[in-house]
Amino acid sequence: MDTSQIDKFVSYCQGEQPQSEEDMRRFFIGVIGFPYDNELLLQAYLFFNINSLFPTCSQLILFENALIQDYKNLGKVVFFILVKTKKYF
Repeated sequence: MDTSQIDKFVSYCQGEQPQSEEDMRRFFIGVIGFPYDNELLLQAYLFFNINSLFPTCSQLILFENALIQDYKNLGKVVFFILVKTKKYF
């Protein structure tokens, strides 16, 4: 995948689910305050420790919608970690 395709993908994700990093931060602070779901706690841990776990991370994209049309993966959150070299994993 070249950088223009990655840029299009990032734009698509942000258009489908436009959340700022501050919105995500508030959400995960709430998760920590009311720890009722281990999966959400793990996601909060990843969110708050992303730079120490992945030092090359330049952008974190939180995406909750199904990437494949008609495929519903309800309750799942996908993290796309965009690294400084314009690659993701």
